[in-house]
Amino acid sequence: NRTEEQRLAVFSYLLPLLYTIYVAFSSLPQAPKSASDKISAEILRYVNENITLPLSPESIAKRFFISRTALYSLFKETAGCGVTEYINIKRLLMAKEKIISGQKPTNVFGQCGFNDYSVFFRAYKKRFGLSPKADFENRI
Repeated sequence: NRTEEQRLAVFSYLLPLLYTIYVAFSSLPQAPKSASDKISAEILRYVNENITLPLSPESIAKRFFISRTALYSLFKETAGCGVTEYINIKRLLMAKEKIISGQKPTNVFGQCGFNDYSVFFRAYKKRFGLSPKADFENRI
């Protein structure tokens, strides 16, 4: 097909050019990270490593010696969502992974940091459009 040949010809010219640009830019010195970038990375790492533990915006802010307002701003800027929403999304994704790998939803919710099954159920259904049980039953 003529158009397919033309497309491949264009790619064969563009690929070396893109690679040259990539090499040129990747060798440029990186701008030093700002203090807010460093604290954001530390906070995200802490949250991700402790996602199954009780976490609240207050406890996280206290741990990192920043105000709740500063924490909310950092999360909005870094993660694109609020602190509690980020925590819930991470927990729900972990739960979904466990459920589709064959673990029962009633066993999973506590392992993923949820204290109440009904809260977990509503959040899961809202996020994924299916109940945890339906996901468990449809996993095959």
